[in-house]
Amino acid sequence: MKPITWSPLSEHLYQEYLSFEHNTEFCPKRIREFFAGVPTSEGVELGELILCSAMNASMNASNREAVFDDVVARWLPQMFRYNVECVLKRKRGRMLWDCTEASLQSWQERFNFDKYKAFEVDVELQDVTTRDLTDLMRRHLHRPVELKLPSGKPYEVITQITPAGLDERGLFAKERCCVNKKSLIKALSARLYTKVEHEGFRHSAVLDVSKRLVAFVGSDIRLPNERASWLEVTLNQAVTAFTSADVLQFALKDFLEVVLQRLSALWELTVVGIDASGARVVWPMVTEPLLTWMESHNIKSLELFEVEAEQYKALPSRSRSLALASHSMSRRELIVVGIPIAGMERVVNIYEDPLCPLQ
Repeated sequence: MKPITWSPLSEHLYQEYLSFEHNTEFCPKRIREFFAGVPTSEGVELGELILCSAMNASMNASNREAVFDDVVARWLPQMFRYNVECVLKRKRGRMLWDCTEASLQSWQERFNFDKYKAFEVDVELQDVTTRDLTDLMRRHLHRPVELKLPSGKPYEVITQITPAGLDERGLFAKERCCVNKKSLIKALSARLYTKVEHEGFRHSAVLDVSKRLVAFVGSDIRLPNERASWLEVTLNQAVTAFTSADVLQFALKDFLEVVLQRLSALWELTVVGIDASGARVVWPMVTEPLLTWMESHNIKSLELFEVEAEQYKALPSRSRSLALASHSMSRRELIVVGIPIAGMERVVNIYEDPLCPLQ
């Protein structure tokens, strides 16, 4: 992939904005890196187009940071107009870049594709709010936030963490962090696993999302007011909703809506990991799955702390859900809950449209 090249004026503006990026909601550096390599019809890369628009609009404003954030947020729906098709090596097929999961450069590293081509589609976004897409892209574009260790005593200490292994076989496994079948069996009760596997034959998204959820939140985390693990409660409710609907499109939407709603509840707790040396570190759930985070930090035990409601209720429930949604839902699932998919000219109506993806 070619390195990003910017005009001298854009580079000058960018360097100036780095001086106050800690005051903005969106991080200029992350925007620049995330959209590196994505061309536009204007002849510049998408990252440059977004940042130049935001920087120019806020240049003479008294509240520069707020104007900058507002312009970037209004640009986010437009990024779904850019359809980037990646050509895999050795003629193994083609794959669309999923901008909800990774930058184009990270996508290239994962799939090692030879080349890509980008084109614009006329996407109708009247049913999708800027707020939704801002929340969905929070893990990629917002400035990193320093996570402070909580005070007080944990409501639970987990010293025996259920082991789990990542599934790295196949294209879909590379797409998002997910566990293998053996780990899914260990993570769920026998009865629930049987249900998940059975309904997975009816629609593969049930099994796919379940595997991703194990990688994202593990099988040991539970909410303060629940006896079973968050994973067990969530999938029990989601599978029940799935089996209650006769029409497949309705069943899939019901399943995903339950998962989406339950994701917002994870903001009610803080997970602290303790490594082999005794050092304590907070799990950044917005940006990284629990499984990969524990591996990278050599976590040996976990502490669970309850979070006061006023600390997280400033964000609406849907915003909290969407901030975590792309860890477990790919573009194939997100389209069912109203997020547009690259290559389609409008949001699919799953109740009427034959284009609704039935995997």
